[in-house]
Amino acid sequence: MFLAWTINGLFQSTGWAPIMKVLSNWCSPEQKRKVAGIYATSYVAGNALTWILTGWLVAYLNWRTAFWIPGALMGGFALVWYVAVRDTPQAAGFAMPVQATEKSEKLISTIDQRPNMLHVLRRFWPLVLAAVTGGMLLFALIIWTPTYFVDVHGLGIDSAAIISTLFPIAGTIGTLSVAWLVAGRFRRKEIGFAIVVFIGIGCLLILFSVVSSLLWISTLLLVLVGSILYGVDTIITTILPMVLGNRQEVSTVAGIIDFAFNIGASLAGVLIGFVVDTYSWSAVFLTLAIAAGITGFFLAVFAWWLARVNGVREKPRLQEI
Repeated sequence: MFLAWTINGLFQSTGWAPIMKVLSNWCSPEQKRKVAGIYATSYVAGNALTWILTGWLVAYLNWRTAFWIPGALMGGFALVWYVAVRDTPQAAGFAMPVQATEKSEKLISTIDQRPNMLHVLRRFWPLVLAAVTGGMLLFALIIWTPTYFVDVHGLGIDSAAIISTLFPIAGTIGTLSVAWLVAGRFRRKEIGFAIVVFIGIGCLLILFSVVSSLLWISTLLLVLVGSILYGVDTIITTILPMVLGNRQEVSTVAGIIDFAFNIGASLAGVLIGFVVDTYSWSAVFLTLAIAAGITGFFLAVFAWWLARVNGVREKPRLQEI
């Protein structure tokens, strides 16, 4: 499963990266945060649809169709992408958006204009590590939530899957809310906002293991964590790559971050399975709370590193693009 998830992450990251590049090409600096946040709802809503579609396929057909049908849908959308989407506005006959303001140009003066993976890793390594732990945290809840409701609350797998669907549905609302906050009140304060939110998620997960003996409390906390976690992970995987990378390197930054995120997803299956088998579900939520704290720590290191790279001592600010 670790190998399968890693290969899956490789292909998904190579798909996510050019999507971020195309969005960056089409957006003005003022639009990037909002567009990135809104677009991120696609994979959040996709998770909800996945629970519904695959649950139906497995229940009424067989488990193999849960792989065949999504694969066929992806092939169809790939054809639509090839026919309808253009890399740049110029390719579609429009003018190119303004690349950056004078102030932001100064902030990117130290950035290599040619995409270089090693150069990107040297500048973004704390964010890459935050993506690993953030991905593990999110996918652990996606993968193991139905099992939790079956083991702890004695639900059938069909009922557990229906309740688990609330997690990504709430995440869609949370992602849109984060996009609105980041584009407005917390514009250029994304990293600090994410640090505080991850600390809050850690507290909720600790609370989850303490007061979740009742089904309705577990469901309520699941919805709350889902709405917050999906939204704040969007900052790591979508918003920061778009606003911190220039147009030439957005694809490289997004691809590395997304691959790291999927490495975390592969760890979620192995690590959480080991904790469940060896200890208890309370230990699982404690492990996830620690993962949330570690993610916040790596983001704090990234904020410090960003200030160091940009050669400023005041509170780090994100560039306009």
